[in-house]
Amino acid sequence: MTDGLLGYPEYQDSGVEWLGEIPAHWVTRRIKSLSLVKRGASPRPISNPRYFDKNGEYSWVRISDVTAATTRYLERTTQRLSELGKSYSVPLEPGSLFLSIAGSVGKPIITKIKCCIHDGFVYFPYLAGNVEFIYYVFTSGNLYSGLGKFGTQLNLNTDTVGNIVIPFPPPDEQAAIVRFLDEAERRIRRYIRAKQKLIKLLNEKKQAIIQQAVTHGLDPDVPMKDSGVEWLGEIPAHWEVLRSKYVFREINNRSITGKEAHLSMSQKHGLILSDMIEERRLVSESYINAKICETGDLVLNRLKAHLGVFALAPQQGLVSPDYTVLRPIRAIRDRYFELILRSPACRLELRQRAKGIVEGFWRLYTDDFYEIYLPIPPSEEQHIIVEVLEKELEIVDDSIDRINHEIDLLREYRTRLIADVVTGKIDVRGVAFEMPATFDESDLPDVDGDDTDDLDELDMDEAFEEGMDAE
Repeated sequence: MTDGLLGYPEYQDSGVEWLGEIPAHWVTRRIKSLSLVKRGASPRPISNPRYFDKNGEYSWVRISDVTAATTRYLERTTQRLSELGKSYSVPLEPGSLFLSIAGSVGKPIITKIKCCIHDGFVYFPYLAGNVEFIYYVFTSGNLYSGLGKFGTQLNLNTDTVGNIVIPFPPPDEQAAIVRFLDEAERRIRRYIRAKQKLIKLLNEKKQAIIQQAVTHGLDPDVPMKDSGVEWLGEIPAHWEVLRSKYVFREINNRSITGKEAHLSMSQKHGLILSDMIEERRLVSESYINAKICETGDLVLNRLKAHLGVFALAPQQGLVSPDYTVLRPIRAIRDRYFELILRSPACRLELRQRAKGIVEGFWRLYTDDFYEIYLPIPPSEEQHIIVEVLEKELEIVDDSIDRINHEIDLLREYRTRLIADVVTGKIDVRGVAFEMPATFDESDLPDVDGDDTDDLDELDMDEAFEEGMDAE
């Protein structure tokens, strides 16, 4: 949609490295000249149920809520604060812009609801200028140049955000830019959504393949029997059914030196060396007393196991003391049991076993995990099932990877377009007024939240809510 669009007739040096030249009639402003920059706050200890009320007037915003938002507006969260909880936090009114400084670092969002934010966010009271325009400037990512890589190892606080210099066109031009970018956003999101629907169908196919293989085996003609377990239903007649306590035992070996390899857990990557992940992560002052896992151990994030955040350990290493480390106590194929736990029916069983007072703080304790019944094929059959499954899943995963690459290209185009428009490299004043004057979010098809890996985002929330530091 940039065909035929040119630059402005005259430019000037902005004096700002990341901006370069800007239109001659534009100015630059530091964020702190447009607004105070303040930090959120958290009621502590955050696990106190008195701070929460499902009927509370103000929603409680977590980094994971911002990441999950599918538009530039925050319209819902998973929790609400009581009046007591609100009194210890920072309340924001609809229309307020705020910015994450942890997790998905540097991500801006505008709230459409009354909400409270913790100190993993900064906000801008009495912001001068078009809020949507400034949102787009933050979205471009270029303004973080020199502060770190956008979305990962940025080191943001109220001072660094306040000192950021941004382009500041006249008010009518800010409105024109917003109108143009709103229409561009609508079109790009429509393309992305169509591709995400394909991915959803492929993921459903994957789940169906896994569910069938790990609960019914590969032979469609094998005699079946009632497993006696609701989530399992019928299984091959020659299979066993055992509670997890007879398949795994919890290992609680702790590090004395803290010098073993440090492993990080995420849904996207599984369990891998922390140094291999760019995303921000919690940094411990010492890894002494961290749990030690060995190759092939099943490691579960207790807080998110019911969401599928668990993996086999690829090597010996250290994991969070709050993780559960499980080791097989009989001759089994560890990958087979990881696939069982990832099956849709078993994921539901994990969710039902998780406990907690407040949603978002549910934990899957070992004793509850031990009560889950698992289907046990003969050892040789486990190996065959895994080999066949991995070949079938590889074909589906290749298709998903190809579509995700296409989505990445669309998102890169969107980021470049936003950067070019908000910095004045493209003049959109003429075409902007041919586009809708208002931006109706209901016109936009839902697009899944930012697909940045959710590494420790709930953990990152907990860090700020409990008053710890994050890298």
